[in-house]
Amino acid sequence: MYDRVMHESPAPDEKPRKGWLRRAAHFPVIRILLFTAGISASLHLVRLAHDGLGPVLGEGWPSSAANLTLQILAVHVVYCGIVRLLEQRRAEELALSGAVRETGAGVLVGGGCLTVTVGLIAALGYYQVEEIGAWSALAAAFHMAAGSSYIEEVIFRGVIFRVTEEALGTQPA
Repeated sequence: MYDRVMHESPAPDEKPRKGWLRRAAHFPVIRILLFTAGISASLHLVRLAHDGLGPVLGEGWPSSAANLTLQILAVHVVYCGIVRLLEQRRAEELALSGAVRETGAGVLVGGGCLTVTVGLIAALGYYQVEEIGAWSALAAAFHMAAGSSYIEEVIFRGVIFRVTEEALGTQPA
């Protein structure tokens, strides 16, 4: 009798209890810290690889474009991995469907806001163009802005706002 009671499996309607570590990992502040630590560590590893392999492979490797692409890829992979690990779901918010359309809309809206801001500052007399430099400087600035905006959106919207919204609701978030 005792042996039968000890080895019976739980009733089908009972859910297995989660360990304290898994429960703690689902606490909103801990989830935000885990995401932030994972993303920060991935960016740090890409930076270490960039600094360490540059002298070995020669000047110009990896280029800033390759470095930024690796940073974006690292953030993407780490975010999707942590979502899969902690939340047992796919990161549908980073799906490729609709990404081109949404990216284009974001570039247009952001460029429009920047144009209006600089235009207002120039209209007030606090900004003037004295010289036009090389177009490559504009391309480098655009590339840097595109990469940092992706990483920023993942951290703020994908992690902080989403986790806060799940915990407290839309209005407090």
